[in-house]
Amino acid sequence: MINLDLWESLDERTQLMINTVCDANIAYGLAEGEAIQVAALAELENEHGVQIHRWSDEDLAALEAAWDEVAAELVAEDADFARVYESYTTFRQNYRRWRDLAYLD
Repeated sequence: MINLDLWESLDERTQLMINTVCDANIAYGLAEGEAIQVAALAELENEHGVQIHRWSDEDLAALEAAWDEVAAELVAEDADFARVYESYTTFRQNYRRWRDLAYLD
């Protein structure tokens, strides 16, 4: 994040350099984050005795229903939450098609 006035005071070349570095940092972070999970899971299981499980579809549905209730209450109470939540849910609905096609189960 950067102050908008400061950003707008930068020349186009500097803005492009900052955008490029930020893009590269995000790509690196995503790739590294995926890569280190294998070792992290192995450490949890082998060194700490953690048993890793996936939530069942039924449990996930129950958690989602509970969240939907809480979110509805917060939408009614807080205009800022309502605005952000609307943006978030719209994105998730639009993203769903890509999510369903992009990854193998």
